[in-house]
Amino acid sequence: MAQGISRRDVLKSLGMGVAASSVLRVIPAQAAEYAHHMVAAEKAAAPAKAYIPKFFSAHGYKTLQSLCQAIFPADAESGGAIEAGAPEFIDLLTSVAG
Repeated sequence: MAQGISRRDVLKSLGMGVAASSVLRVIPAQAAEYAHHMVAAEKAAAPAKAYIPKFFSAHGYKTLQSLCQAIFPADAESGGAIEAGAPEFIDLLTSVAG
């Protein structure tokens, strides 16, 4: 095995990949679209046109936004995770699952 990579690291990575693919199977496209519509309606109704987190604290939500931006940043051709509404979607899903 390569220097610096343990069996545990490999198994952990594989486990995270399985969990991520399972989430994609659990959330059908219609449910995702519904959640995005809910977020958009809430933003439109809010005085500052801003999403108010349901699950995360203010600090936790800012951290989530930073992580989303770091994983899927915007580029010259398209928006990233922030523009796609990923932080709001994750917060909304977490609030109903928790």
